[in-house]
Amino acid sequence: MKTSRIKILLSLLCLLLVAWSNKAFSQCSYVISGTAHDTTISIPCDFPVYMNTGSINSDMVTFNNSVQIWNTANPGLSHLAQVPTFLPSVGYIAIPATTFSLFSALRKESILSTPHFYHIIQ
Repeated sequence: MKTSRIKILLSLLCLLLVAWSNKAFSQCSYVISGTAHDTTISIPCDFPVYMNTGSINSDMVTFNNSVQIWNTANPGLSHLAQVPTFLPSVGYIAIPATTFSLFSALRKESILSTPHFYHIIQ
């Protein structure tokens, strides 16, 4: 009896962890500003980010591959994938601070180096 309760509790714990991690990476937004009212579109937080490692050609290949993968996984949002590149935009990606804290050091550095494309929200 105890063994089955432990298995059930462990299974529930695993489900909660999966649900929490999916929720953490699905709470970002793309905000279009410059109009009377901002327009917000919810997007997954695994959006592509151009990360500068010092090798421009390699970095662009990596970024473009990330964009293709993201577009395949998010076909309705594919027009947003190229936003955080070198071109000016009327919008930005809003990232909750709790989600930002889960990103890798290079991803954080890349995001912070382009504040006009990304806003960390508290």
